[in-house]
Amino acid sequence: MTRGPPTTPTPARNISFATFSLFIERPGANLNGWPGKNADGTAFVGRIPLAAQGGTCCVVAVQQPLEPGRLDLPRPTNDQLRQMRELAVNGTLMTTIIGEFGDGAIALIDLRADPSIVATIDRAL
Repeated sequence: MTRGPPTTPTPARNISFATFSLFIERPGANLNGWPGKNADGTAFVGRIPLAAQGGTCCVVAVQQPLEPGRLDLPRPTNDQLRQMRELAVNGTLMTTIIGEFGDGAIALIDLRADPSIVATIDRAL
């Protein structure tokens, strides 16, 4: 496996990630608020009724800053780089990174490459 230079993301401004939580609410619960609204600063995402009048499922999110990090990946083949370049030129070079935190939580991070990445891909070819 050929390894390219390590990839170190440039810190972007105002990037955050969201942790989503699901709460099962009993029938008759007060639906004027949502879990964590005041104590944790959660944002309301949505609420759906459960079957057989079983209450509701409430989805909330908490946004936190995303700290810049480092990710080392194997160097793509030249064919893969050409495909990535074509997608980047069209503004559709996207990927999802899946990771796991120490507490077992799964992270899904969606990335969209800026069209300026084409120059970097050209240098790699």
